[in-house]
Amino acid sequence: MEKSEVVSLKRVALDLDGRRVLRGVDWVVRRGESWAVLGPNGAGKTCLLSIVDGYRWPSEGEAVVLGRRFGESDLRDLRKDVGLISSYLDRMVQEDDSVVDFVVSGKHGSTRLWRKATDSDRKYARSLLRLMGCSRHEKKRLAELSQGERQRVAIARALMGRPRLLVLDEPFEGLDIGPGRA
Repeated sequence: MEKSEVVSLKRVALDLDGRRVLRGVDWVVRRGESWAVLGPNGAGKTCLLSIVDGYRWPSEGEAVVLGRRFGESDLRDLRKDVGLISSYLDRMVQEDDSVVDFVVSGKHGSTRLWRKATDSDRKYARSLLRLMGCSRHEKKRLAELSQGERQRVAIARALMGRPRLLVLDEPFEGLDIGPGRA
């Protein structure tokens, strides 16, 4: 992997539930590039991105993201450097978690806050919620939010760790067209 490469996938395949959903994927993303992955529903776009963000391992091939080679690195550390927005993340969260705790969890690359947040983390999380027009939700639980509100909170979570890489899987899903300020 060259220094300028942020993502390097070579001959990557992924099997889920006994079915091959990705086959022979070669993909290189270099520093400063922006990519869009397009395809019909069920084509494997989310599966591909779930490898890039370290939530899935390829069944075959080689994956290196931010200099971390899968199989040789702790992917929990990788997730701290990747800001993720994806509807599949929604299935991993606890509905009773507070909005602020969920945002802070992004700093740790987890879907839950497993340790007490520092005052500075909470302050930064609240500033990101303000940026996303979600100030009025900071004392709520995730279960109390609409889909669009949850998406805005998820964007704040993705930014919490000041990520080196952003993986945006349908980031505008459920969002209103207007600015939606709180």
